[in-house]
Amino acid sequence: MKKIITFIFFVALIITKSNIYGQEFLGIKVGGNLNEVVAKFKLKGFKITSPHNLNPLLTGKAGVSNVEVIIFSSPISKTVYQFSVYLPKKDDWEEIKSEYEDYLRTLTDKYGTPTNIFNFFSLPYKEGEGDEMNAITMEKCNYSAYWENLSLEISKYKQVKITYQNNINFGIRDKEVAKLKKDAF
Repeated sequence: MKKIITFIFFVALIITKSNIYGQEFLGIKVGGNLNEVVAKFKLKGFKITSPHNLNPLLTGKAGVSNVEVIIFSSPISKTVYQFSVYLPKKDDWEEIKSEYEDYLRTLTDKYGTPTNIFNFFSLPYKEGEGDEMNAITMEKCNYSAYWENLSLEISKYKQVKITYQNNINFGIRDKEVAKLKKDAF
C-alpha cells in the first residue's frame, strides 16, 4: 500500500511539473481570462499596439530588451493558452544567430535540455554563403528548440521568438474551435 501511495505521489508530481513547465513569462502565467492577462501586462508597463479581439499584440520591456508579445486566447471563453514573445528584429545573420544561441543557453539552464533541437538550412540555402537572412524570410532557416510547453526559434520576421504554451488551455481552445465548426456546418 505504501508503494502505491508513493507511486501516485510521484506521478502527480510529474504531471504537475509538466503542466507548469514553461507557462510563465515575466511572472505572468499563461492562463486565465484574456482581459485579466492583458491588465497584468499593462501593470508591467506594456502597451497594446494591436488590439485584436483574441490575439492582442503588446510591446514593452523584458530585462534589457524591448519585446513584442502576442497573447493567444480561445474563441469562446477567451482563455489564454499561449504567449509568443518576439525579440527585436535583426538584420545580420551573426547577430540573430548569437542571440538565438544565447537564449538557448538561458532557457536550457532554466528548463533543462530541450526535447528537440534543429539547427539547419533547407535547400538551396547553406550557412556561410551570405544569404542567411533571405533564407530566414523564405522560411528555409530551421533554428529551433522545443521543450514540453516552450519553444525557441528564429522566426521568418528576422526575430528570435520564444513561445510559452499552456497545454491544458490549448485543449480548451481546440474544443471551442471544434464546437464553432460543428455549429457552423
